Amino acid sequence: MHLSDAKIVDIISGKNDVGGEEHLRTCDRCNDLAKTWKHHLGLLNSLEAESVTEGELHRLGAIYRTYGPQPQGVLSWVATLVRSSAEPAAAVRGASEQLVEYAAGPFRIILHITPHDTPQTVSIHGQLFSDDPESIGDGRVALVADNGASFVSEMNRFGEFHLSGVCKGTYSASWWPQTGQIHIPKIDITTDDAD
Repeated sequence: MHLSDAKIVDIISGKNDVGGEEHLRTCDRCNDLAKTWKHHLGLLNSLEAESVTEGELHRLGAIYRTYGPQPQGVLSWVATLVRSSAEPAAAVRGASEQLVEYAAGPFRIILHITPHDTPQTVSIHGQLFSDDPESIGDGRVALVADNGASFVSEMNRFGEFHLSGVCKGTYSASWWPQTGQIHIPKIDITTDDAD
């Protein structure tokens, strides 16, 4: 088994991991990936400091994970819509909640989109499913809008995640389970408000 990008960056950054360091010395693939990370981190360290908001930082991370270099052998899937349904939300007049299901390789993604604090925002409760639960592991999910808005959440080992206060709109979405990456190029986040 190879080291994850996060583990390699931790080792490069000086975090003590004897087993990981030994693996880097003996695994050509992980060693090459570590060299790539050292190069990229060196370039980043040479930049002048600039003020970046936490939202911008999450967005940059999501973009890099989506479009940056991918190690060989990492699987990637594009999810397709299986079904979508809207039901009236009992507690919010004039709004509905939406249940959306996507399929991607061995995975299924269920999104439950509900009204949030304002008419322009929603909450997303979701779960990534697989016939092989070990393939999910801890991971991340990110929504990135064309206008730069981004929302990132950790995913637990059961594939569950929650995004709160998401602005309605069109996003690209990415999930990073333990065994690869899932991407939805275009997803409309809405609760289909009624007039």
